[in-house]
Amino acid sequence: MNVRRITYAKTLASALAAVATFVASAVVVSGGEGYPWTYADQHDGTIVLGGNGNSAVTSEITGRVVIPSSIDGKTVTAIGKQAFYNCRLMKEVVIPDSVRKIDEDAFFGCTSLETVTIPGSLTDIGDKAFSECWSLTNNQGFVIVNDMLFSYYGTKTEVSVPSNVKRLSSHAFYRKYDLTHVTVPQGVTNIGGNAFAECESLKSVTLPSSVTQMGERSFYKCGCLESISLPSGMTEIAEAFFVACRSLKNVEYPANLKRIGSSAFSSCVLLEDVVIPSGVTNIGEYAFSNCSGLSSLSIPSTVTSIGRNAFERCPSLASVRFFGDAPVMGSNIFTTPPQNAEVTLPAEMKGWSGIGEIWYGMVVIAAKADGGPYSQTVDGITWTFTVLNGMAKVGSTKFATPSISSSVAGDIAIPSKLGNCEVLTIGENAFRYCDKLTSVSIPEGVTSIGNSAFEGCSSLRAIVLPSSMIALADNSFYNCTSLKHVQFKDDVLLIGTYAFCGCESLESIIFAGNEPAVGQYAFWSCPATARVFIPPSGWGWAAPGNTWNGMKLYHAEPSVEVVCTNSLPAFTVFSPDASVKISPRARAQFTAADAEDAASQIQYLPADVDQDVRFFKSKGIVDGTGAIVVTAQLDLEAMEFAKTSKEVCEKMLSATGASPTITLPSAKHGFWYGVAVADNLADLQTVTAVDAAARATGDGVSLTVPKPEGGTAFFKVFVNTHEIPVR
Repeated sequence: MNVRRITYAKTLASALAAVATFVASAVVVSGGEGYPWTYADQHDGTIVLGGNGNSAVTSEITGRVVIPSSIDGKTVTAIGKQAFYNCRLMKEVVIPDSVRKIDEDAFFGCTSLETVTIPGSLTDIGDKAFSECWSLTNNQGFVIVNDMLFSYYGTKTEVSVPSNVKRLSSHAFYRKYDLTHVTVPQGVTNIGGNAFAECESLKSVTLPSSVTQMGERSFYKCGCLESISLPSGMTEIAEAFFVACRSLKNVEYPANLKRIGSSAFSSCVLLEDVVIPSGVTNIGEYAFSNCSGLSSLSIPSTVTSIGRNAFERCPSLASVRFFGDAPVMGSNIFTTPPQNAEVTLPAEMKGWSGIGEIWYGMVVIAAKADGGPYSQTVDGITWTFTVLNGMAKVGSTKFATPSISSSVAGDIAIPSKLGNCEVLTIGENAFRYCDKLTSVSIPEGVTSIGNSAFEGCSSLRAIVLPSSMIALADNSFYNCTSLKHVQFKDDVLLIGTYAFCGCESLESIIFAGNEPAVGQYAFWSCPATARVFIPPSGWGWAAPGNTWNGMKLYHAEPSVEVVCTNSLPAFTVFSPDASVKISPRARAQFTAADAEDAASQIQYLPADVDQDVRFFKSKGIVDGTGAIVVTAQLDLEAMEFAKTSKEVCEKMLSATGASPTITLPSAKHGFWYGVAVADNLADLQTVTAVDAAARATGDGVSLTVPKPEGGTAFFKVFVNTHEIPVR
């Protein structure tokens, strides 16, 4: 029997008509007991159970609870905020078909709740609606209601969120101290605030491209988080998003990012180089405060406002670059810059006039505005360049003409800045037919080389592409007939059509990353004897021994790490670009002298390369952990001179007469040639490079070799201190 008794306090009812929260004694039979319900009248024939943060029932309800579809003739369409908050004895709840929304915290802390019947009419579940409902945990340790993940109570350290989940509630993984990695599946669109906050062991999170929103403090105090890629659909990094992520070094920003919230990166002490992506319009207050390792900052032209104290207490911030009009800026955006810090401003843009020579303690440098062509002389070479989006392009885009005079000869280095703008690209035809260039040093930061940029540089012998390089356009090194060695320091995505066509002297190409996309005829007419060195971990490559664009593939071995006790080990590493890390165990750390010794004991020999080109540069340093790191790269100059010395040997063998004179190639870069001559082999073996230099005459162009008294000449040749064996 259902008994309904409704009592109103009439004076209160009239006074609070706008709020209209009523207590109705509608008795619903549940487990033999009835419950009085509290609701908020919406004045449209519907009510919200609980409502305005009020409890819908007493927290002492037990067992199975069936929520009515109507009370007092009014339809229950929503379960309000905290309606069943901390109802710890409730084990089952049945929600009627009339309910379309469950508000935030509605069932928070219902620790005994085991079963929830969800109607098909439900369209919205609020944040933390079923958080701290431990008994709802599935066999994987997740609390999931409909398609929303509320909590995780499992014991795994690496977790993959189930594929049926579309949303993560706030605090979903809050304070899960042992978690090291979380993979969020494709299809998840929204992640609530504090979702991963204070996960102290969390090192990485894989986020799908479907995520468009993440709440504030998402990674708050994730002290082990090292890097993260944020989905392109996100438009903001919310407030306090990465606060105190003290291991965070690398962030891949969303492509559509518009806003960086207040304190978003505060106390991220390992961030060093921050480039705010183009498209961002607002940087919130304290956004990068207390980033003690921050050394350089780039702010795009799209930024229109910067909040107060945005970069306060960044004592390592030595370089700041603005690219557009002066944004609206709060007070004290920079404090405590280091001595001699520089800020580069586009002097011809709006809002920067009158700044003066010092701004926030930083020396003001004026950069060229977008446009050109401009010219600037650096180290005796006059460069033509243009500027776009605050970055310099070597060469003139308007006329597609060479950047330097074709008469420039020898070895040159492209400046890292022109017009106080970082050099980003090498434009089309930039060095076309500069046929006297023997080598060109390309600075880090350059990302692309334009069409025919080095076409016809017939004296160019070697080229090293920096780790920033992404693409080589069509014909970029077309007909560089003397080019022998090409090295990529990192992944390159594209090598264009005819890029190295006609490089008939090519001997080796060294790749450091995945296989690039290669245009048609990119290596046409390159010799089949050229070697292509690839990393073992690179993606897309065929196995060593196969051919690639007509050339044979070889593996470059990965770097080596060893732990030693007292003595320094000796190694032979067969790799064109290798490093050896020696970690101390019996001592606190190595010294600089140890590092020098290690460099001399580690021998680098590229696999399958003839003995006369086995020359490497090696350097040993002590890193921040006290370990020795020895790195080596092919010494292209030494290789070249070693090969040239073959000519010396051949000329010596064919020399005739009492005191024959032989002509040698010109010695460059501090190299010299020496020839030691003796009348017996035993004496010759004791001759050192110094002795050879003393016995030989000439200036590196020609040597007169006296004939020994015995009539038979035994000789050996030196290039600097390297002894070249006679074959």
